[in-house]
Amino acid sequence: MAISKRQDKGSFADFVWEDTSPTATYTAITGAINGGTVALVQVDIDNTADSSDVYLKMMVQQIASGAPVLGTAHEHMIFKAPAGKHIIYTFPEGILMAWLEISITSQLYYAVTTGHTHAETTATEGTAATVKLTFTD
Repeated sequence: MAISKRQDKGSFADFVWEDTSPTATYTAITGAINGGTVALVQVDIDNTADSSDVYLKMMVQQIASGAPVLGTAHEHMIFKAPAGKHIIYTFPEGILMAWLEISITSQLYYAVTTGHTHAETTATEGTAATVKLTFTD
């Protein structure tokens, strides 16, 4: 699995979280956020190498509760990337992620599956999609 977080000090974003092989198990977005709250401004899913639709599922869970379990914890956001497509969702005003504030003990998690419903937890069978999440603070 190749996961990275990089600073992106352009006018559009402050950092980008990239995962080139996301799984059907929740992964936490980790690392310093420079204090304050952040906003999700773009979700980029490159699914051009897969023959199945994929769904990026995102949720917040209190750190003290441990990582959420896909299929039992309810998602807060789901984004679709059709088979063989590269899709970008952009939120000009951003989706405020107040739960990522350092003083709050919650964490943002994501997973990628081939099903869009809460109970569907099937991992992709072909080449994993690349997911890029862009934040601003």
